[in-house]
Amino acid sequence: MLRSQESVLEAVEATGPGIPDNLRRMSLECHIETNKQWFRLRACGLIVRDNEVLMMGNDVDPYRYSVGGGVHVGESTYDAAIREVWEETGVKLPVERLAIVHENYFVSGHNDALHELESHELAFYYLMRYSGEEFTCNSVGSYGQEEQLYWVPLDDFPKEAAYPTFLPYVLPTLGDRMLHIRTIEGKSEVITEL
Repeated sequence: MLRSQESVLEAVEATGPGIPDNLRRMSLECHIETNKQWFRLRACGLIVRDNEVLMMGNDVDPYRYSVGGGVHVGESTYDAAIREVWEETGVKLPVERLAIVHENYFVSGHNDALHELESHELAFYYLMRYSGEEFTCNSVGSYGQEEQLYWVPLDDFPKEAAYPTFLPYVLPTLGDRMLHIRTIEGKSEVITEL
């Protein structure tokens, strides 16, 4: 079901930020988890302010991650990016354009929420139109951990352990391009540039 950006924003506004029933939300997400493997379809909002990007964090995982989350069954990645940004920041930001498609293959760490699973995430990063809005985080992570928002300077990504690690390299020169990036165990390469 594809909807206009206006109808997505109206639907998001009607439900308010955050979904209180985390289990109900998870049951709708496009993801597969087995004993040893995990796959997720994810939509993200790239919110940039000067030389900083808005990131998420929590008290369980020892790193920062992009604003976004799982796409629901029957939902486009475009709609999901708008909804996820609203749920995680409390602000309705319009999409400027699709900027990055990221295929990420990794084995999660012992101390993070995925507990050493072989992981494959397909993420669509949408550049959001940001005009100085104030954000309030009211969200929880996939496994119930309370989340916080952080403005992370692109120069601080290595120090902050922020993912995806390619953002400080591609954002300053992205321009009007759309990139398809593949990351295997932390090594990223641009597959396609449009």
